[in-house]
Amino acid sequence: MHALKRKIPVVLCTIAASAGLILGSTSMASATAGSTYTPFNSACWAGSPGNVAQSQASGVTVTHTLPNTYAISIDGQTIPTGGFGYTLTNLTNLQYDIQYNPATLTPIFAPTAGANVTLSGGSGYTGTATVAATTSTNSGTPILRVTIPTVAPGTFVPPTLNVTTTSSTFDLKLNTSSLREAEFGYYPGNYYRFTSNGKSFGISYSANTSCIPSNTLPSSAGSYPTLNAGAGTLHP
Repeated sequence: MHALKRKIPVVLCTIAASAGLILGSTSMASATAGSTYTPFNSACWAGSPGNVAQSQASGVTVTHTLPNTYAISIDGQTIPTGGFGYTLTNLTNLQYDIQYNPATLTPIFAPTAGANVTLSGGSGYTGTATVAATTSTNSGTPILRVTIPTVAPGTFVPPTLNVTTTSSTFDLKLNTSSLREAEFGYYPGNYYRFTSNGKSFGISYSANTSCIPSNTLPSSAGSYPTLNAGAGTLHP
C-alpha cells in the first residue's frame, strides 16, 4: 500500500485512513465483449475521532450477458495489518449501495425460485455476504444493499452482484440519489462504508469510514463536491 499523506497523531485516524484505502484497483479494463470497466476516484472520510480525508483510485466492472443479466464487480483491495504503532483488527459491516429502477426490476432473492438478484464469488471476508432490497436514507430511492460482516487484513475481493432486469439497457448505478447521499462524509447514506477497528498499546479504537465518487477531496465532512464518472452510467 502507498504511504499515508501524513502521520496522524490520533492512532484511530491512522487506522481509519489506512483501512480507508478502499477500492484500490486490482483489475484492468476487460476486453471481453459485454464488459465495461469504469475507473474513478473515491473521496473518503474517516470519522470521529480521527476525521481524516483521503482520495483513492476506484473502479467498477459491469458485464452484460444477453439478454438482460448484469454482473457488477467492485474492485478489490489490499487491507494493511497496521502501522505507526497501531494494529488493524478488521473492518466490520462493510456495505455498498446500488440504485435500481423499480420499473425494470422487482428483486427476487435466493432461495426463492426465479431469483433475479444474487451474489457470487468474492474472497477475504468471513461470515455470509448478503444482498437486500431497501430504500436510500434520505430520498427513499430503491437500492440493493450488499453487506459483508467482517473483513480481515489481507487481500479482499467483494462479491459480484448479479442482477437480471427486464431492460436491455443497464439502469443501475452507485447510489448518489440525493444531495445528502452525495454529501462528503455522510456515513449513513454514502454508497460505500464500513467501520474500521484496531488497537494501539492495548486500547481498542473504531471509526466509521464512507466514500463518494468524486475527484475533489474536501478537508472536512459536510460539503458537496462534484461527482465523477463513478456516479454516472457504468455500462453503455
